[in-house]
Amino acid sequence: MTSPRPELDSLRDHFPLRLGRVQIDLVEDDPDLSHVRGRKSSDEIWASVRVIEFDPDGSIRSIVEQPIRLAMHFNLLADAERVAACMAAHVEVLTEMFAEPDPPDVYNFPGDLMFVSELLLLRKSNSREQFSKALRAGTRLGTRLG
Repeated sequence: MTSPRPELDSLRDHFPLRLGRVQIDLVEDDPDLSHVRGRKSSDEIWASVRVIEFDPDGSIRSIVEQPIRLAMHFNLLADAERVAACMAAHVEVLTEMFAEPDPPDVYNFPGDLMFVSELLLLRKSNSREQFSKALRAGTRLGTRLG
């Protein structure tokens, strides 16, 4: 069976991200998403990402879905090993961020949590450690880490 969005193949196996009481899902919706504000080129890879936040009892507290750019060009997703390192860095840093007993709701927008497109543009970052360091920068998740 062929995947509905082959350009997402290198990302698909990394979702859902389970981060304590938060789960992040990749939603394989309309690949066009040409209506998305901020889209600069038809080469960009966009998909919706869903963040589900759970209460301590397991009930759903909130669900937020938002289209985000995952790559400026499909070639950036072609290196599966590099994409895996980028996703591992997200899991590491987001797990730390959501380790708080009751994380604030300010974290539940996908565009404020996922920096895949931005990190894959960093030519010197190839390992989980390098991507993690970049993700901890103040312009990304650094200001939200205690």
